[in-house]
Amino acid sequence: MSEILSAKEILSAKEIEAIIKQTRALPSCHYWNAVIGVMAYAGLRENEVIELLLEDVDLGKGVISVRSIEKPMETRQIQISEKLLALLERRPSNKSKYLFPNIQANAKPWYPSSFNSELQKRLPQDLKPIDLSNSFGTL
Repeated sequence: MSEILSAKEILSAKEIEAIIKQTRALPSCHYWNAVIGVMAYAGLRENEVIELLLEDVDLGKGVISVRSIEKPMETRQIQISEKLLALLERRPSNKSKYLFPNIQANAKPWYPSSFNSELQKRLPQDLKPIDLSNSFGTL
């Protein structure tokens, strides 16, 4: 994929778009595009993504509330960009309380290792999931 540069810690908006475009050709693309979008456009890490509940995302107000992993009583509010909103609106609905339940396990939560493995299959080989989260501040 020529649009995506070699391994790096910060991705450009163009590189993020190329990753999302590449993912569109795969099964369950709207689910994984929304996952990638939340990581890149909202800066969430993998463990935050799999813990995100439906109630944590308010598309009307354009805000994601992220609970601290270390301090569960603390939350931070993240504005939903137009690009992320479009991805979230196309995400398939589910009967789980999780925004991104394990789509292979009847809407149960992901185990971190299996989530990471499935996400990695959808990213270019030289890219790590943390590269998506690290790119948030520059987008």
